[in-house]
This record gives sequence, structure tokens and C-alpha cells, in this order.
Amino acid sequence: MDSPPVLRIPSRSADTQGSPQGAQRQSPGDSHSSSMGQTALVPHVAGPLSSQPSYPAPTSGPDHPGPRQAMSPGPSVSAPYGVAPAWLTGSELRCSTPVREVLMGSRKPSTRATYSAKWKRFSCWCSEKALRPVETPVTTILDYIWSLKTQGLALSSLRVHLAAISAFHPGMDGCSVFSHPMVVRFLKGLERLYPQIRPPAPSWDLNLVLTRLMGPPFEPLATCSLLYLSWKTAFLVAITSARRVSELRALTVDPPYTIFHKDKVQLRPHPAFLPKVVSAFHVNQEIFLPVFFPKPHSSRREQQLHSLDVRRALAFYVDRTKPFCKSPQLFVAVADRVKGLPISSQRLSSWVTSCIRTCYDLAHVPAGRVTAHSTRAQASSLAFLARVPIQEICRAATWSSVHTFASHYALVQQSRDDAAFGSAVLQAATSHSDPTA
Repeated sequence: MDSPPVLRIPSRSADTQGSPQGAQRQSPGDSHSSSMGQTALVPHVAGPLSSQPSYPAPTSGPDHPGPRQAMSPGPSVSAPYGVAPAWLTGSELRCSTPVREVLMGSRKPSTRATYSAKWKRFSCWCSEKALRPVETPVTTILDYIWSLKTQGLALSSLRVHLAAISAFHPGMDGCSVFSHPMVVRFLKGLERLYPQIRPPAPSWDLNLVLTRLMGPPFEPLATCSLLYLSWKTAFLVAITSARRVSELRALTVDPPYTIFHKDKVQLRPHPAFLPKVVSAFHVNQEIFLPVFFPKPHSSRREQQLHSLDVRRALAFYVDRTKPFCKSPQLFVAVADRVKGLPISSQRLSSWVTSCIRTCYDLAHVPAGRVTAHSTRAQASSLAFLARVPIQEICRAATWSSVHTFASHYALVQQSRDDAAFGSAVLQAATSHSDPTA
């Protein structure tokens, strides 16, 4: 076995996204951490490793004392190939126990599992070439990265592999693998030779989806299938909030986390939830969802638009799931064998994508590539066209910088002012549609 290498903490972290599964099969399990072996070679990382905890009922209100972490323990991740125990370097191991625990918490459990898997793959590649993983030069590492590129991996995936190798490799020339000048030039060359092409617009039409949500099988909410009600509610919450699915999954159903006001719904995530970006701006961000045509009159058009009221959908969903709900989580499973149990982020993603695909099927139009994350781009871009101030869009979508929206999510070029975020999204998508089509 190789001698324990020095573990370096790269500046980049990995963020993985699970693919949605079939809509009919509900999954109560929330453990998505990978195990790298049957027997741990060194003591496993202290603390829970489940990347998607099942949140318990809050006991002390919104102010949650103590360290923030996943609330249910998951499987331990073996430290591969003689890596220093608990992901710490030699100097860090000499720190006091409380300091070591804080250092180990610098990476998310999902990141530690991802890095372990990537390092194991690199180690196997080195074994086939009779090389020691911790002693490979930068030129050999770049050969490995190029082999991954020829297999079709995207540049973002290649960066994750390099970050994982950098975490376990002792480095060379006084710097880590990831920050080595040759690696930096190699990545820059890949960006120039193989630029990432962004589609000019999402492959699904929000107007088509909202139009189909106004009628059967999604209406009337009092008698429609519970599964269709769940799909519609999840989609409306996603599109009017522009939040990540992981944030929506962390929403808690009971007050003071879910409050129905006369003109809006106020939602808050569980206090133990940590967003993708952990900062004072991103943690415990409230969500305010609007009332849409709250008092429809005799106009058939207004009645149809009222069916897109997210407050109304949430009220029906909470009322119909309350008798069998077994979790404080807002969104729970509705399949018979797991009814009332909390769902995973992957399951919630599949609800959103299933809702979109079903609407396309009802319109007899083939659906293109659909992802739940694309709702953020759709919502923020339509709000941008509807004169919502850019600062308000970034606040609603929890972007601390306008650059994030402009570089990665904006689907429009014009800028205007004013209007409420959630109402503007629905109004912009339905203002020129014919609900009878």
C-alpha cells in the first residue's frame, strides 16, 4: 500500500446533480452518498455523510442553535489508497480535536464522496500502467485527463476530476495539481479548442406548460389525481420562486415555516438546511409566492388564470397530504408503499420534469431536453422581460451577483423595470396565450 499522501484542499468544489427517475416510483430513501469499498482503510469521516437528510420536526423555532449539518447519518466513505485519515494533512492532524472537526467540515459530504470516487478511478488507471497514484507527474495526470476528454466528458467534469486528484495528490513544484501552471494552461487550451456551446433558448415552452395546467388532468384540484396535484404544485413553486430543487425540498410545512397570508405565501427552509453556497446572503432565505388572480369574476379567462395561483395549489396540496404526512417536509411521497415519507431532491426534480412532459403530451408536441434546473432560467428571464428590477431577480433566485444571471441564466437581452417577481413570471407567460387551444 502506498504511503499516506499529503491531502491538499483545492479552491474548487464539486457539485453533483442526480438525474430524475420515473414519476410513478416514489423513493423514501435519501442516501445518495457513494461508498468506495467494503472495508474502511482508515477511520471514516466524523459526522453524518448523507447529502440529502430527512429533516426532523423543528423544536426551537427558526433560530437553530449549534452546528449546521445533515440531520440523519449516512454511510461512511472509505479513504482510498492510504489517504490520510479523515481527509486531513499531516500538519492538520496535529490540531486539537475541535479544530480537526471544523477542518473536516470544509467539504460537503457529497463532495467527499465524489472526490473519493474520482480518485479511485484515477488510481485504477495508474495501476493498469504500473504507476503509483501519489507519485505521478503532472504530465501523466494530464494524459489521464485527456483520456477522459476523449471519452466525452465535459470540461466541467474534467475540472472535478482534477480537483479530486489535487485533494489526494501531494502536489509538485510547490503548488497543488489543480493550480499547477501546466494544468492551468491545459484547461485554458481545452476552453479555446472545445468551447462550450449554450443553446439560445430552453428546449421547452413555459407558455405551453402553463396553458395545459389550466385544464384536465390538473384541474379541478379538489378531484384530480394526487400525483398530478403534486406535479402541478411542485412546478408552480419552482417557476414562481426560481429556487433550486434542493432548496424546495428543504421547505417545511408547519408554521412558522409555511404561512398563508391573504395576498401571498411565505415559505422558509428547515433551519438545518445548508444551500449550495453557504453565506449570510444564501442561508435561510425566505420565499414569497404571490397570489395570482385571487378573486376571479365572471370572466372565463380570469377563472382559468386563477387556476395558476400557486397559493391555491399549495393550500390544496397541504390539505390533501396532511392526513397521511409522516414528515415535516412540505413535499412528501404519494405512492402507496411510501406514502407520506419525505422525498429526495431527485424525486422532486422528476415531479417537475414529469409535469412539463405531460403538458407536452397533452398538446401532442414532442418534448425536447427537459431539466428541473431550467425553471430558474425560464423564470428569471421572463421576470426580466416583465420589468422586474435586476436586483429583485437576483434576490429572489439567491444570486449575490448580477453576473451570475447574465452569464448563466439570462435568455433575453432587453432590460425593463417594476412588478412583482412571481406574478410577473405567470403574467408574461400567459398574456398572449389562448387557453382554449
